[in-house]
Amino acid sequence: MYQRNYVWSEDECEQLWEDVYNFFENKEDEEYFLGSVVIYKENGKQNIIDG
Repeated sequence: MYQRNYVWSEDECEQLWEDVYNFFENKEDEEYFLGSVVIYKENGKQNIIDG
């Protein structure tokens, strides 16, 4: 309704976690902007809204 249709697959979720993990492991960059992420369960499935 408020966002274009986009489905996060396991690949996209894995890349997000790898990006965040690498940022904290490398500690070379001083900033990392993630924005808002909302995760909610609906009809037995996890849904994610990224900002």
